[in-house]
Amino acid sequence: MVVVVVSDSHGRTAYLDEILKRYSTADYFIHCGDFLLNQKDYPQFRVVLGNNDEANSYPEQLILDIGKHRLLVVHGHQYPSAKRDQQLVKRAKACNADVVCFGHTHVPRKEYLDEVLLINPGALWRCIGKKGPSYAVLNIDDEVHAKIHYFNS
Repeated sequence: MVVVVVSDSHGRTAYLDEILKRYSTADYFIHCGDFLLNQKDYPQFRVVLGNNDEANSYPEQLILDIGKHRLLVVHGHQYPSAKRDQQLVKRAKACNADVVCFGHTHVPRKEYLDEVLLINPGALWRCIGKKGPSYAVLNIDDEVHAKIHYFNS
């Protein structure tokens, strides 16, 4: 299964359109919040509520069972930055999830913490860092293989 994970597009559509073109055969498209669009315009994406999405009725979290794995999807603003990692892992374990997809920080990241894979795809707008807009692709079979991709490289 191929899962494409994006976050923080803040209403901009060009990169979303490019991702849909590049990964037309992907099994899932996940948006980790701050979408700022009407989901009917991008029905391919499963979207969670970001701190700038107040006008929309997206869920605060999603749980997706994909193969043998369970993904927890949140924006991340619900958790104070000093303890975000620990709180995400705790929430994942409470949901029996082994992968957490989250955004909010605009910083791409892939890291295991206490046997939970934390994936932040970075941002599609106002990216932090020199590499520019980014997203993640998960290849899920018996294991989860995750890679961060950059549009500008």
